[in-house]
Amino acid sequence: MKLKIILFLVSLLFLRLFTYNDVAALTLYETPVELSVEEIIESFRLYQTIEDQNLSIPSLIKFPVDYEAGSSAVLEKESNTFQPHQVTVTKIKVPFTVESGGEDDAFLNDGNPDTYAEYPLGNENGENSAMLTFSYERPVNTFQLNFILGENVQLPDAVSIIELRENSERYLLSRKPLSNNTVSFPTSTASSFRVIFYYRQPLRISEISFNDSGQRITQNYLVSSFPEGEIPYIRVPEAGNFETGAEIVEIARPPKILNPYFKEADVDKDGIADKRDNCRNIFNPDQVDINVNRIGDACEDFDLDGVLNSKDNCPDKPNRLQQDSDYDGIGDHCDSMENRIIERLPFLPWLGIGIGFIIVVLIFKTAVTPPEATEKPAETH
Repeated sequence: MKLKIILFLVSLLFLRLFTYNDVAALTLYETPVELSVEEIIESFRLYQTIEDQNLSIPSLIKFPVDYEAGSSAVLEKESNTFQPHQVTVTKIKVPFTVESGGEDDAFLNDGNPDTYAEYPLGNENGENSAMLTFSYERPVNTFQLNFILGENVQLPDAVSIIELRENSERYLLSRKPLSNNTVSFPTSTASSFRVIFYYRQPLRISEISFNDSGQRITQNYLVSSFPEGEIPYIRVPEAGNFETGAEIVEIARPPKILNPYFKEADVDKDGIADKRDNCRNIFNPDQVDINVNRIGDACEDFDLDGVLNSKDNCPDKPNRLQQDSDYDGIGDHCDSMENRIIERLPFLPWLGIGIGFIIVVLIFKTAVTPPEATEKPAETH
């Protein structure tokens, strides 16, 4: 019986060896590195403190900020945990006036498309012109004029745009035919402009303004308590919808204070500060960047198979499943010398099949052959 069990186990071993199937590996994705609260605090150059507001219900605290949303976080001192926050960006338009017909015409920039300034036909059989003079409180950087016409009003034939200086004028456009309500021209920075429309049908202009590409931006923080500035990955709890029906407490901008614990952030601990690290979340002290694109090779995916080079066992050939049959750390797709015995000794599978066949025959034979009867010799008298 023992022989049967041993032979059966040996046959299973050979069966497993020569019917081996590769097991597909899961695709690997890089996850952010989480730091302790103390390490995160060290990453902030500045901090601001919000004093107790004596709130009776959960409320949002709102105040202006002048730094990017990605460089801030909210640390609640009582629980020593980071809390959700939101930064809203608002563009501030530079105030301006538009003068037409010798006086300011507020209808041209009152934000109401239902009001308009009307320019009738002085010359019914020829070309007419309307001259508008723009005066901004400070210089604006612009390359585009936008206007809205009243209902059922035909586009003017052409437009001229002139930059006005203290003692000079410069044409930005000279009688450009119009095909739509947006007019582009060479970029100009000035506080005064003159626009001349040429038209043959009655003209009504509802709104008109220059596109200011240099508009000042203000940012408003919405927080549940407060903190510091220039941050690694931070996990925060679930945030409510800040846009709907919250109790908002607006406060003045808290003063900025230098953080005495500040250290240049190095999230992946590779000795390269995050500001200079070409692969911030993956350990790569060598900073290798073979394609010179300022992104470290360790956090790129050259073969586009969904596995970062630093985790890919075959970084130059797509192998999403990361097959590595001989477990030598080199993917099957680019392993020039496999270490499996059956690849180096191709006759082994046939030898194994032969041995397995012999084992099966032996098992069958021992199972069907009855033991020989043992007879006692006859006694002689």
